[in-house]
Amino acid sequence: MALSWNKGRENAKLLIEALHRIANKSPQALENKVYWDEGGLRTKNVTLKELESLTEKYGQKIDYENIRNALQCLKKLDFLEDYRPLIIPSKTKTGSNKWNFVMKLKLLYDDEGLNINWLFGDGKKQKQGEWDKRKQPEKSDINSDKSSIVITQMIEDELLLPCHNLPNSSYVEFVVRDIQLTYLKEKLSLKNNISKITITGIGGIGKTSLILEAANYCLTVSQEKSDENYEYDAIIFSTFKQKEITSEEIITPSYKKELSCQQILKDIATTFEQKELLKLDFNSCIDAIQDLLRKYKTLLIVDNLETVEDINDIIWFLRNLPKDVKVVITSRKKTDFGVNIDLDEVSKKS
Repeated sequence: MALSWNKGRENAKLLIEALHRIANKSPQALENKVYWDEGGLRTKNVTLKELESLTEKYGQKIDYENIRNALQCLKKLDFLEDYRPLIIPSKTKTGSNKWNFVMKLKLLYDDEGLNINWLFGDGKKQKQGEWDKRKQPEKSDINSDKSSIVITQMIEDELLLPCHNLPNSSYVEFVVRDIQLTYLKEKLSLKNNISKITITGIGGIGKTSLILEAANYCLTVSQEKSDENYEYDAIIFSTFKQKEITSEEIITPSYKKELSCQQILKDIATTFEQKELLKLDFNSCIDAIQDLLRKYKTLLIVDNLETVEDINDIIWFLRNLPKDVKVVITSRKKTDFGVNIDLDEVSKKS
């Protein structure tokens, strides 16, 4: 997902206030993980989950995804010096999951109020803070006349990995299927060469529940960087359940199979914050999406495929995605798409 600057500003303020209180009041209780030094307000070997707990204890709780966004915004604006060692997987470049950073504030001591006002502004004095000075206007803030166009330098949004569009956990209630879940996780491992998986079974048996449970496991591991075998850059969920496929805001189809594919294309482009690709003609959009997927370790889930009339065209499309993309489909109808996990057979045996 792209940086959220409004949330980033709000959460960065809450985070820095909490870090101030921690460094000022009880560094020993935190094993000196947050403290002052000559460079500024420093953290040492702190995970995002730990920061989430610390913000709850010393201020207002911020979930770790919003903390990640706030830290990246601070880093982009040069308020934060990131000292994490780099980890360079095959296709992405990122830092360790244990954060080591220095917050570069105006005052190198514990005056919380002065540092907060310097960074975010003083509302009483109507004084602008350094954040707003460094965060330049967006594309809409363009001054122009007939002879010239003055474009203010903008801070480009950057993709924060992993990106995903998984539904909330309340979407389904997971029915425990330990054997099938373990088997599915084995297939989803990035070291496993299998890239195409089908989950079949009658309606309501738990096909969507199973894949979402596995996908959320992969997402958590990817966010925490706790197991490189499951660290995806993107996890994309595309469902045809109770959906009417239309051409609104997506590419205009010229054939029926294009109409079926475009929902998947839309979900991929939207998750990667690349909606402009949907303005291309169908073939160009396909090419652009494939080029995009080659750059990232991606898990693509296509749910309720049996509701699509031209299912063979969708399967043809999925088979021709880049080989490194893991694709899982769920369907009431059996197909010859990759490895099959048949929940009907499991139910009969149990």
